Amino acid sequence: MNEYPNWKDGKTPHTCKSATITKFKRVRNADILEVKNAKYRNATLSGKFLLAKPPTAKLPGRLQIRCSWFGVTPPTTYPQLSLVGKTKVIKNYTGNDVADDIS
Repeated sequence: MNEYPNWKDGKTPHTCKSATITKFKRVRNADILEVKNAKYRNATLSGKFLLAKPPTAKLPGRLQIRCSWFGVTPPTTYPQLSLVGKTKVIKNYTGNDVADDIS
């Protein structure tokens, strides 16, 4: 499951209000989530994110995505976006503008 390095205690920030999408990847025929003003670790994010397979929902309004946080995977799971703004699931999406890192 883990395609990114592990969390580095003492080096990886737990939260960062100014974090944004800093890397993108190309996907083909993938299920993605397009969000506006979603929240993750105090950051507000807008963009396209690859949904975790199988899709997971945690608590009302949270979905797990395949993306790194400052280049690593958080300690227990991929990031889980809190969906507080506009969201849209797009099936079979192909493009090179899908988030790959938040930092």
